[in-house]
Amino acid sequence: MQSGEILTIADLPKARLSRWTAARKSTVNRAVMFGLISTDEAIGRYELTHDEFQEWLRSYADYGCNGLKVTHKKP
Repeated sequence: MQSGEILTIADLPKARLSRWTAARKSTVNRAVMFGLISTDEAIGRYELTHDEFQEWLRSYADYGCNGLKVTHKKP
């Protein structure tokens, strides 16, 4: 999705995803932040825990889309 485009329900990721990318997480975050869907709708639709989704919101607020990337710690 390009900057300045209007987010719609059709832009949301499909329910029951097996793999979350930072871009998909960002789309769901923006949908909630802009009132397209509620937090409860996002949690239910994507089978997330409340804590998991709140962490997405915090990471996005602090670091943008880069904050939503999964990084693995090296042993």
